[in-house]
Amino acid sequence: MERRAAASFAAIRADPVRVFLTGATGFVGGHLAPALVEHGHEVSALVRPGSEGDGLERLGVRVVRGDVTDRRSMDAGMRGVDAVCHLATLRGGATAGEHRAVTVEGTENVLRAALNAGVGRVVHCSTVGVHGRLRRLPADESAPIRPGTAYQAAKAEAERVVMRYLRRHGLPIVILRPTAIYGPGDLRSLKLYRTILSGRLVTPGPADHPYHVVYVTDVVQALLRGMDAPDAPGEAYLVADGGPIPQIEMFRAIARAGGGELRRRRLPAWPFTLAAALTPTRSLGRRGSFTKSVHFFTHPRSFDISKARRDLGYRPEVDAEEGARRTLAWYRDQGLIPR
Repeated sequence: MERRAAASFAAIRADPVRVFLTGATGFVGGHLAPALVEHGHEVSALVRPGSEGDGLERLGVRVVRGDVTDRRSMDAGMRGVDAVCHLATLRGGATAGEHRAVTVEGTENVLRAALNAGVGRVVHCSTVGVHGRLRRLPADESAPIRPGTAYQAAKAEAERVVMRYLRRHGLPIVILRPTAIYGPGDLRSLKLYRTILSGRLVTPGPADHPYHVVYVTDVVQALLRGMDAPDAPGEAYLVADGGPIPQIEMFRAIARAGGGELRRRRLPAWPFTLAAALTPTRSLGRRGSFTKSVHFFTHPRSFDISKARRDLGYRPEVDAEEGARRTLAWYRDQGLIPR
């Protein structure tokens, strides 16, 4: 992962703390764990049985075997820690019940253990998806909570659990809501990169709506700042890059990263949006891939990150052009896309 990005956050916190990290073997956790270690923090990471923890141990991270759905492993792993970064979640392909078990009940287990252990700060990673389809752009943290998928609904319910622990028990918790995260380690974007670089991209409509994403090391920056900002507990923060661009410009940035120009076929949007509206997501399989694809190409996304800038000192550093270059370089280094 990228040592350069971690080093740029050195001014965030000078005094080392003991941090417990969930979701350490995931995409964002794979960047956050080395950043925490580089800052001199003592890191313990929750790793599910059967998951690979050797890379974390080589970093000097103490691996705690367990699961957020298991209260006892939460209690055991959190003894003596100062702060918790809670990233563990499920992505697409899970049922609503599975999302609830991990994202909602798992969050409750994390917060209960943090409360019992006297933890001084919890940073909870949510998603801008809790706002669902945006009606006003750019959206800020006051936008209505109207999740549209099982994943988003579970994240929204987990936020309600967070606020309950804050209000009833005074547990100091910060909520971060990143937009779509990309960068080295992100396998969800791999298909898009392959499609664009092969010249086979097809878009329903012009794909010229606002598109707002965030590079993974900028999310790490926000997480680190959330651990330390004095006025952050009890607040939610949107996390995105410096500003939205037309979606087609992101596609062009990927093509340029590969050394070429974007080639795509544009089709009328209305047949796709009508089909997505008339077809229940569940009838399309667990992932609802058709509906998700239509939404991806037709729904505008634009977010106001001024609150995170003001309260956290958050400053996004990686724009779409640079982010596309770094992401493609990682795919090629891993042999996922030919050079």
